[in-house]
Amino acid sequence: GDVLLGSTVNLLLEEHGYDYPYRHMKSILSRSDFTMANLETPITDRGEPVEKLYAYRSDPKVLPAFKEAGFDIVNLANNHILDYHVVGLVDTFRHLREAGIHYVGAGENADEAFTPVIVEKNGIRVAVLGFSRVVPDGWWKADDNRPGVAPTYNYTRPVRAIQEAAEQADLVVVLAHWGDEREDEPNEHQIE
Repeated sequence: GDVLLGSTVNLLLEEHGYDYPYRHMKSILSRSDFTMANLETPITDRGEPVEKLYAYRSDPKVLPAFKEAGFDIVNLANNHILDYHVVGLVDTFRHLREAGIHYVGAGENADEAFTPVIVEKNGIRVAVLGFSRVVPDGWWKADDNRPGVAPTYNYTRPVRAIQEAAEQADLVVVLAHWGDEREDEPNEHQIE
C-alpha cells in the first residue's frame, strides 16, 4: 500500500520513535518473502516543494526502521515522488541504496525507470516493476536524458518491460499507482 513518512506522520515519528508505525506490525511484515510498498514521498532534506495542494517529503532518518520492519522493495512511480523536484528524487535513490532497499518505477532516465528489480527466493526468480498513471506534470516522466517515473499513459513501453521481465524471471509483479482517489471500483483505464 501507500507509505507516507513525512508531514504529520513525521511529527509522530519524532515524538514516539521511528519504529512507531511498525511496533505491532513488524512480525507480520517480516514474515513475507518480500515486502513491497508504494513510497509516496521523496526521502530528502533538500530542495523546494513543487506548487501543488500536497507536497510531501520524508527525512532520511525514517529508513533504518522502515528497512528493519521488513520492507525490501518500494515503488517510486507515483504522484508524490517528485514533490521536491529532481533533487528530491535523486536523493531518494541514494538514501534507498544506502539503506539496502530496492526501488522500481523511477530512475536517472527512462531505461532505469522501466528496469525491473529481480530477486530470488527458494529458487524462484521474481521480477518487480513499478508504473504510474497519476503523474502531475509531463516533466515527472523519465526520458532518455531526464530522471523521473515510469508512466503508463502509453502502454507500449510498460507492456514491453513486462514481457522482457517475464523472460528473465519465473514471476513478474507489477506495482501500479493509478485509479481514482477514494473509489472502490477500477476506472476505464485500469480495466483497459
